[in-house]
Amino acid sequence: MTYAHYNFTALQKNIVYYIISAVQRHMTKIPPYSHPDLFGNLEIVLDLRQLVQSSNYVEVHNAIKGLMKRTLSYSYKQENGRYMDVTTTVLYTMKHERGSRKITLKVSAESIPVLLYIGEGFTAYNQTIAIALPSFYAKRLYEICCRWRDKGYMRMKLTEFRRMLGIDIYSEDGKKLEKQKFKQIKELKTEVLDKSMRLLKEQADYTYRYTLTKENSRSFNVIELWIEGKEVTQQKEYEMYQNVLMFIRNVYDDKKRAYEAVEFIYQNGHIKKAAERFKRLQKDVDSGKVKSHGLMAYLSTVLIKEFGVPENMVVSEKTKRKKKAVEFVKEMAKEKGVTPRDLQKAAAIIMKGTEETGRRNRTTRRLGDLF
Repeated sequence: MTYAHYNFTALQKNIVYYIISAVQRHMTKIPPYSHPDLFGNLEIVLDLRQLVQSSNYVEVHNAIKGLMKRTLSYSYKQENGRYMDVTTTVLYTMKHERGSRKITLKVSAESIPVLLYIGEGFTAYNQTIAIALPSFYAKRLYEICCRWRDKGYMRMKLTEFRRMLGIDIYSEDGKKLEKQKFKQIKELKTEVLDKSMRLLKEQADYTYRYTLTKENSRSFNVIELWIEGKEVTQQKEYEMYQNVLMFIRNVYDDKKRAYEAVEFIYQNGHIKKAAERFKRLQKDVDSGKVKSHGLMAYLSTVLIKEFGVPENMVVSEKTKRKKKAVEFVKEMAKEKGVTPRDLQKAAAIIMKGTEETGRRNRTTRRLGDLF
């Protein structure tokens, strides 16, 4: 069986999770399981409070109606070696007694193989996590992680991946591209892959790393996913965090500045990028490509321009005071018309001052005496 292709909303995906759970119970005879009709179709009863908190069930009704209209396609290899293509719907009937909290759904027999395939390795715990994920793409990628967690790796054509996530929607014959989102590779990375990866890292027990490659093509056409448990990911991130912290701390010789910069990078999800960047920078220093006497200024530039670290986090207190002194004295020099020598003396006075009110006032008085 190949991957199922479908395009659902987040609420519709949650409904599918409950259906998967019911189908799994039916196949394993774990109560309460549903009974099939004469044609093998399953009748499932859901509590609407599982899907929405409010008593307004119009949203659920609309989501289910949408599911009933959407087709699901898959293929499988028959005993004679030929492939069978199947197109069906998950649901074909919905019944809800007004005022009741129960809703009855009928699941088509042809969709059961796909539902079981999608749900393979999906425990009740996995389903709880998936339901809580706010994004459809995060839900779908979490399914992939659970499906391939034993192997820890998955590779496929990018066109197939886009179709599987409902990013590219084709006609029923699968030949004509009818709708396409995130056409640019940057959009796909930012809006789908990176966002979902962060959500899974924060909320799920499995997450992934990915690479996009070009194989006999000018454009990216292959995606590879490395699937990891959260503990493995956290351990790797901890090691990268420590390496980045040590590098910045050694250059600045300032614990506070180093910690603030690394924490900013980590909170913005760029710790891996930083670890790789500073590993390259260390090689440049060792080879003499970057001179050690200019390393501090170079590092500050990298942190600010490449990682968006605020300037006040990477500039030393001494440099901040010097900058304030120069700005302050220039302003006063302009007003008073003093000589460069007076400017230098005033700057030296401010450099010796502190942020304490009393000392600052005395410094101001001394500047007044000087001018």
